[in-house]
Amino acid sequence: MFYDQITDFIFQEDQPQKCEFIFIPGSGYGELAVRAAQLYQKGFAGKIIVSGKYSILQKKFAGAVSPESYRNREFATESDFLRTVLLENGVKEEDIWQEKQATFTYENAIYIRCLLEEMGYREEDMPEKVLIVCQAFHGARSRMYFNCMFPNTEFLICPVETQGITRTNWFQQEKGIQTVLGEVERIGTQFTGILMGNDQAEANCRKRVTGHMQTVTKRS
Repeated sequence: MFYDQITDFIFQEDQPQKCEFIFIPGSGYGELAVRAAQLYQKGFAGKIIVSGKYSILQKKFAGAVSPESYRNREFATESDFLRTVLLENGVKEEDIWQEKQATFTYENAIYIRCLLEEMGYREEDMPEKVLIVCQAFHGARSRMYFNCMFPNTEFLICPVETQGITRTNWFQQEKGIQTVLGEVERIGTQFTGILMGNDQAEANCRKRVTGHMQTVTKRS
């Protein structure tokens, strides 16, 4: 059927391989952190970076969506929520790095890049291979944005099925159709500025990072 091409493009998945890092783009779905913790426990990566403030559309972190046991607990950011899930699933505190400014997927990639630079990583030091744990329908866009910021890194998508949306049923339900075709639409619009060279997201993020560092320096 015609939608098979959409399915194969959007629902990307790779076999996990041993990497230096696991990246988790911001989310209210703790299953992503559970999956990342499982990969960590199996030795696929020694460090996990959780990224995310809250959705740019909501202006605050609305709280955990799932698992249900986290719904009534308060977290300031997506990153704080995911970090808690990681800790409660056996990941060592020192192996979790946090980024807490990103409000959409491209910013996840930009701010993680900035974080690694702050930690002393130069271009030649950037990881050769990274696992991305994201919602299943988010794999294509996540990979594309992280490829923009880490052109020399190979990204392997380790998806988690959420919201009842899978590669086998998305076209059979209204929510799945809207979500998956929404991803196609975002890819078609959000990368225009990047391809044309006039996107300001990275420059704006780097200004915020510089301003934050200057504020910290003054306080200290």
